[in-house]
Amino acid sequence: MINPVQRVVHVDMDYIYDPAPKQQEAHLGKLIDRIKDLAPRVVYLQAFADPKGNGAVDAVYFPNRHMPMRADLFSRVSWQLKTRAKVEVYAWLPMLSYKLPANNPAATHLVQSVAGAPDDPRHL
Repeated sequence: MINPVQRVVHVDMDYIYDPAPKQQEAHLGKLIDRIKDLAPRVVYLQAFADPKGNGAVDAVYFPNRHMPMRADLFSRVSWQLKTRAKVEVYAWLPMLSYKLPANNPAATHLVQSVAGAPDDPRHL
């Protein structure tokens, strides 16, 4: 019989990141210990930075060509969680909370809804 209940944890990487490498390592070590104690099956790792806490993505924690990178931290944290805490790790990335840098060519593209679109309040 399959158990539909799963123990999962959401990790905000803004609390792991620190400009001081020793402090960042201490944060990571504490995270691994906590995850081991909680023993979830899955960890959703927030792969973006939102230091202002306003819900908008300011930067990401992995190398890419579209968004600023706050630190190359995602792969290290996910690997440590997988190998030391023995959990499945998934990236959590919002789809509609990005504001591209002004110098990005796609930043000038306008996305708008039309009547009858799925997000039209008349159809919710």
